[in-house]
Amino acid sequence: MKIEQAINIFFSPTGTTKKIVTAISTSLNIKNNNEINLTNEYSDLNIINIPSTSIAIIGIPVYRGGLPFEAVKRLNQISGKKTPAIINVIYGNRDYDNALIELKQIISRQGFVPIAEGAFIGEHSFSSREYPIAANRPDKKDLESALTFGQMISKKINSQDWTTPELSKQDYIDIKKKEPLRVSPIVDINLCDNCGRCKMSCPTGSIINSLGKITTKQETCITCMACVKTCHNNARSIQDQKLLNIIKMLHDNNQKRKEPAFKLLI
Repeated sequence: MKIEQAINIFFSPTGTTKKIVTAISTSLNIKNNNEINLTNEYSDLNIINIPSTSIAIIGIPVYRGGLPFEAVKRLNQISGKKTPAIINVIYGNRDYDNALIELKQIISRQGFVPIAEGAFIGEHSFSSREYPIAANRPDKKDLESALTFGQMISKKINSQDWTTPELSKQDYIDIKKKEPLRVSPIVDINLCDNCGRCKMSCPTGSIINSLGKITTKQETCITCMACVKTCHNNARSIQDQKLLNIIKMLHDNNQKRKEPAFKLLI
């Protein structure tokens, strides 16, 4: 089967997942390369169909051991026709739990065929100067691993010596969905200059600027922290004490560096 194009599909509010997907895609050396950025709102679009002559490089971040519900909702609007897919989850140096299996189940149901899978590390959404967690990752070493992964896949698919894999029984475990945190960053009005960067970075449109006052709709916020990381005045922060305790715990217990893991399924 000849692959005519690579399509990068990712949900990446803080940009880390996009870096991994791009590195893998680049190393495939496929001339035609396009992207579907799920971080943008796709709720009003019809189903996007990806033909079998394409290869999809899919990347989703891990939130609390699973996939963010908003990313899943948007991913469900993309379908394949036995389209080969490279699936990846990106996590903040704690664990990815069942996120990779969950992603495999979703894309298989949507008509894709997973031919390779990877778990990479990216700076944790809750990482900060006070509590760094996998800060500045993916770093050079991580991206080199992503390139190696892509080269492995490229060599295999170009050899024509591969067949469509089938899901095994362990790929069909029951995934228990966790409720969203529903905790939103708070704005310090003394630091906020109403630049609008937070509003533009929000993947769910939860930030509203009305009459010069910034508010966040807690019912749609996914606590991705994109608004916090894009604010140049450090005007947005988490003030919820329960979540602050969790952030400190994540920092204290996850300082030992973890490395990417990936493999071919064909």
